[in-house]
Order: sequence, then C-alpha cells, then structure tokens
Amino acid sequence: MLPLLYKHLNFQTTNKVLALMVVWKFSPPSNVLRNSNVPSVFLQTLIPGSARLLLTAKRRLASASAVPGLVALTVIGAGSLAPLASAVAADTAVTSTVGGRAASTSGTHPNAPGAESAPAMPAPAHSTLSSNASTILFQGPAGSGLSITAADLEADTEQRIPPEARKSVLSHAENVEAQARNLYVRRALAAEAEQSGLAKGAAVQAELRLARDRVLSDARLAQIDAAHRPSEADLVAFARTQYEANPKAYVMPERVHVRHILVKAGTPDARKVAEDLLKQLQNGADFAMLAKAHSDDPGSAAKGGDLGPMEHGRTVPPFDEAMFALTKPGELSPIVETKFGFHIIKLDDRLPAGERPFADVKAMLVKQAATTLAQEERAKEAARLLSEAKPDQGGIDAFADKYK
Repeated sequence: MLPLLYKHLNFQTTNKVLALMVVWKFSPPSNVLRNSNVPSVFLQTLIPGSARLLLTAKRRLASASAVPGLVALTVIGAGSLAPLASAVAADTAVTSTVGGRAASTSGTHPNAPGAESAPAMPAPAHSTLSSNASTILFQGPAGSGLSITAADLEADTEQRIPPEARKSVLSHAENVEAQARNLYVRRALAAEAEQSGLAKGAAVQAELRLARDRVLSDARLAQIDAAHRPSEADLVAFARTQYEANPKAYVMPERVHVRHILVKAGTPDARKVAEDLLKQLQNGADFAMLAKAHSDDPGSAAKGGDLGPMEHGRTVPPFDEAMFALTKPGELSPIVETKFGFHIIKLDDRLPAGERPFADVKAMLVKQAATTLAQEERAKEAARLLSEAKPDQGGIDAFADKYK
C-alpha cells in the first residue's frame, strides 16, 4: 500500500517527529474525502506550513484513481495520535514516518482535477488574540516557569493551520491538548538549551536573530498590507482593466460536457459487463441511474456519471478521443478501453470555444489584483529600505570564496 502513497505524493523523510496515518477502506470504495463532513485534517505538527501542504495532498489523493479507498489523513506529532472523526470507519491502518513536504502531482484519470497552484503571495496573518489569551493549556513542573498559554496556541495556529481547517481541528479538545503538548516539548527543550549554554553559540545566535527577524518582518508586512489595502471597488476596477487589456487571455477552448460509466480493470468479465450496460442504455435505460448503480468511478458515480465540461488533453488519450468524437447531445460512445478499465461515455453538450465574460472570471481577477497591488506596495517598501543600504562586495566575495 505504501508504494501507492508514494506514487502520488513525493514526501521526503526529513523530520522523524511527523507521521502520516493513511486510513483505507477497501469495500466498497469510499468517497468520504470528497463528499462528507469528515474534518479535512487533524494536525499536531512542529513543521511550519505543513498544514496547507497536507490539505493540498489530501485533495490530490482524493482524486487519485490508484487510491480510491483513501478516506482520511492524520498527522501526529511527538508520539500523540489525534482521534479520527467518528464518521471514518477503517478496516486497515498503515503508518509511515515521513516528512511534511508534499510535491506537485498530476494525474490522467478521466475525472482528475487540474493541478492546484500555490498562492502567489502567502501574506502573514495576525489575528487579535482572545481575552483569555493568558489561560494556561499545558503546565510544566512547579517552579519550572514553563507553560503553554492560549496565546501560544493561537500564534502557532496562525502559522500552521489554514483558516478553513481551524474549526475542524481546534473544536476537538484532544487536538488542542496534543498541539499544546508539542509546544510544551519545544519550550522545555529551549529552556534546557538555554541552561546548557547552547544559546551562546554563534550559529544559534544567528538563527535566533533570523527567527526574530522573520516574526517581526511578517508583522510589519501585515501592517503594510492593511494600510494599503484597496477598496473592493478599486479591486474590481483594476481587475476589469486587466481583463479589457488582454481579453484573449480569457478564451475558453472547445469543451464537451460528458458523463461516463466505468467498469474498472480487474473486474471479472469486465468488457462483457460494460457491453451489457451499453445494451441497456441503447434500449432506453437511464444513464444517470445506471451510473449510480454500476460505475466504479467514485468521483462521478454519485453524480450520475457527470464529469462536467472537459477540455482536450485533460484525460487519457483513448477517453479524450472518444468523448470529442461525439457530436449530438445524448449520443453514446462504443466501449472505450483505458488503463482504468472499460468506459461508456454519453455526450450532454458541446461547448464551443469563446471568450469568457468578465463575470465568469471576476472573482479570480479580483484575487489576482489584490495580490498584485499588495506586491507592488511591498516592493516600494523594499526599495525604500534598500535606497540607503548597499552590499559590501569584499565581504560577499570572501564568503563566496569559502564555497569554491
């Protein structure tokens, strides 16, 4: 089972504190990640940014045809296991110690979504801490002076858990305790390092300065962003200007809106099963009902086999060729064989190429406008700071010479 995981996520084993729990449900194939209210991910982690990376990983794995039974991802830290949602019933669990970095993946499943792009500019977020910020969540031994407060956990949450996942994670007391426990371990280790004199080392001192710089510079950037944030009307106006300057950039290629029924490879007499289904359809059977009852594609079966509008090149060649060969709404394809199995495709509609109206791309362009304008203000601030500073070429050359 692990090779399947590594096929879709290129993890690097860089931090043994993390473990990734992959829970499988073999029969029937589960669609929990796609349609249920199971929390997106449970996180108790010591690696900044891994929350968002693993949420992305979860979405990609959810659409990966090679792992149709994947139902949950759980990250555990410092030996503590966060409980899975009660809705998840797992027959087998596989645990692997892996790192927290997920690389981009791509798939050619007929229902595979396009690759997600990372945010162009991850702006630092700083929330106003609640009035109970001083509440102690984890207490060290008497006299140690060590504890973890609500303020500590809030700050850690800002760094590690994206807003959309916080409610599902932090509404469970077990998860809060595990996250506080991890923070306490960090704090206790830091205290021991101070006591042993590690903080006096030149390398550690440099890292501490850089860590402080990161925290304070992020806070300053957030302040700059807030001070120069455009109004919604200004963002829409900027977005419209971008749209009108280059409308050809928003041309939608020809698409076909199709449904399919999949009889997966490995099914006994798979082709015969597909041929029997095709005969039923040719005799007037309802395609959506047959897809719900018989299709082995968990991503589309519940939707009556609906794959939505598809562009050229979004799926494997045999499927792509067959769906674009259909010309009339309601037309059925012959049996199409791919590496996934045997498909029957129905054309719902053909959508000609054409420019997308501004209303269709407004939300995307407004988001891009906010990012672009914020980046411009940040660039101005950087230029101001650099205007009276300069590199020391001698020092730079000497440093580079050490690595030659």
